[in-house]
Amino acid sequence: MIRPKKLLAIAGPTASGKTKISIDLALKNNAEIISSDSLLVYKHLDIGTAKPTNEERKTIKHHLIDIVEPWDNYTISDFHKDALSAIDNISVRNKQFIVTGGAGFYLNALINSTFEAPKSDPEIRKTLENRLKEGTPLGTLHNELKSIDPETAKRVHPNDEYRILRALGVYLSTGKTMTSFRQQHQDSKNKETVFEPLIIVLNPEKEELKTNIEVRTKKMFKDGLVEETKNLLKIGCTPDMKPLKSIGYKQAMELISRKISKEEAFASVIKDTAALAKRQITWFKKQPFTIWLHPIRDIEEIRRLAC
Repeated sequence: MIRPKKLLAIAGPTASGKTKISIDLALKNNAEIISSDSLLVYKHLDIGTAKPTNEERKTIKHHLIDIVEPWDNYTISDFHKDALSAIDNISVRNKQFIVTGGAGFYLNALINSTFEAPKSDPEIRKTLENRLKEGTPLGTLHNELKSIDPETAKRVHPNDEYRILRALGVYLSTGKTMTSFRQQHQDSKNKETVFEPLIIVLNPEKEELKTNIEVRTKKMFKDGLVEETKNLLKIGCTPDMKPLKSIGYKQAMELISRKISKEEAFASVIKDTAALAKRQITWFKKQPFTIWLHPIRDIEEIRRLAC
């Protein structure tokens, strides 16, 4: 089977309307949806991830949703393999596919071939985690990364605990930086992209996005975000697991442990979601193959391009 070259992606910041528009396009183009969201892969995390509803998933088949447990380590390499498998599965049935999500690094891995650095030594990783537990500020570790690997430090947000520990762990385990591994990968891989991508970045007005984030946050708490988080704890999840450190679940954990009030949790989710949206917009602005369109005003142009 010859894999199709065309890759249509609906991207953009969180709460920009990607799910709704992707379903609209899929219905009109005999297509199925491949999620490129780093949290939708996890089972049991539904409300806090704004996962497509069961009704939406019955209307259009979605791939790469609910495929691993919250305690599983799901990597970019796993996504790359699973996404290509989904594309082949869809294509052999003579259907089109639409890649949808806000995780730009997942989309980039699919378009440009995946990069996966070596895993760090578990004992070294544990030592780094213990330093945080003992009171070392995350900013201190980010500064250490900056002195070792300034290029990776630029890529990683100072509050991104997972990637800071990963980059430091790789260096301490191998003696080589993430940048050097990334360059080796770039030198060895085919410079041509596997696909011919068209990335439609949904671009609502700033105030519209702010309103969308507030509405979504209200809906999450009303729909039972805190109860969902309690259920995650009951099935064996712990606060230090990667998906439970994500926006919404992190605040729900703090609310459950009475570290913050419901009002503080609500405000914190809105603030962190807005910051995430800003980072996503900044990231997509640096990417090639993108067309920026308003999700409502430009809907007909989006439909035309998707055909």
